[in-house]
Amino acid sequence: MDKLLKEEIFRMQALAGVKVNSPSIEEDILSEGVNFSATLNKIKDYAKKGLLTTALITSLMSSDAFSSEEKDIIKNVAGSEVTAPNPAPNPVRAPVRVSPDVKGEWNKFVDFLDDKGLKGNTKLNFGDTQMIELAISEFQKNNPNTTISMDIVSDIQNEISIYREKVLVAVQQGKAKFAPGVTPENFMMNLSKVDGRAGSLTTKFKFPDEMLNKNNQRIRVGFADADKFWLK
Repeated sequence: MDKLLKEEIFRMQALAGVKVNSPSIEEDILSEGVNFSATLNKIKDYAKKGLLTTALITSLMSSDAFSSEEKDIIKNVAGSEVTAPNPAPNPVRAPVRVSPDVKGEWNKFVDFLDDKGLKGNTKLNFGDTQMIELAISEFQKNNPNTTISMDIVSDIQNEISIYREKVLVAVQQGKAKFAPGVTPENFMMNLSKVDGRAGSLTTKFKFPDEMLNKNNQRIRVGFADADKFWLK
C-alpha cells in the first residue's frame, strides 16, 4: 500500500474514533517473515474471506520479502479468489430524489474532501470503500446533524445525472446555451454510473446554486468546477 495512502487512512481512523492498533492485512501477511508456508496460508484465509483485493496482491508482488518463485506461487494461489478492485459497498437500491438541503450538504462534504486533497482523487477508486467511509465519519463527527452518509451516494449520483439531462433539454429547447467550446457530447461527460460508490467521478461534482435556491433566482448555472452554460 502506498505509504501516504496508509498514513491518511490511519489519520482519518483516529479522527473518526476507529481503533488503529491492529495490523493491516498486508502487515499481517508479511509478519510471518521467512516462513513462506505460513504466509501462504494467511493469503488463502484472506482470499476465502473476500479480503484479498487486486491492489493488495499488486503490493505483495512488489515486496522484497518474496523471491520471484514465491511471487509466482502467490499469484497462482490467489487466482480467481481475488476480490474485485472496486467492490460496491452494498447492493445498490433504487435511488430516490433528494431535497435542495441534502444537495447543499453534499456540496459542503465535497468542500470538506477538497480541503483534505480527496475531492475527485483517484485513490478513492481502488480497494474497498474504507477511505471514503472514514471521511464521511469524520464529516459526521464535525457536523452532527448532517444528512450525508454512504446510503445517499446513489441518490446524489442520480441527481447529478438528472441535472445533466435537464440542461441538455433546456439547451435543445432554446432556454439555455452552452459556454464556448461546450457541446452536448462533452458536457459533463465523465459522470459516474449510479453504483453507490463515492469515487473520483462522484466526489468532484458540486450542485450549482440554482438547484439549491427554491426561488430559482440565479441566472448563471453550471457545476462549480466549470461554468458550462447560461440560461437565456
